[in-house]
Amino acid sequence: MRYFRHKSGNDGTENGNVRKDSHRISATAAIHASLALCTALAIAACHVDSASWYPSGKATVAAFYEYVSSGEKACVATIEVANTGKSTINSCTLSVSATTDARTYHQTIIREIMILPEKRVYLTVEITYVSETETLGESGLGIVDEYYL
Repeated sequence: MRYFRHKSGNDGTENGNVRKDSHRISATAAIHASLALCTALAIAACHVDSASWYPSGKATVAAFYEYVSSGEKACVATIEVANTGKSTINSCTLSVSATTDARTYHQTIIREIMILPEKRVYLTVEITYVSETETLGESGLGIVDEYYL
């Protein structure tokens, strides 16, 4: 930094030299202000809603059928899992319920499967009934809970 010499010494100068301290203070203040601005911009840029990067999806019952084999009755369901977010889904946990005329069954599906954004996969789940006389009720099959990672 260059310092200028004034001709008169009555303006806060010593022997006609501008005090170097005043320049150091203004330079330090400018550096601190610049650092504060950069920090604020960095924090603002990092503050992004987690919904934009956290995996998200939607599971629905695509199809189902009941069958009897060797005296046991079961329901086989095809679950469609769609990636509704902007990030890849690497695993999903789905809880499915099947309500018959006698009782409600629950089953959890855990799959490590890659689902790209805006894509879908189909998973199959089989629920065996206690009695072969049971039939799927009107409320039928449903997705109770879903979690994506």
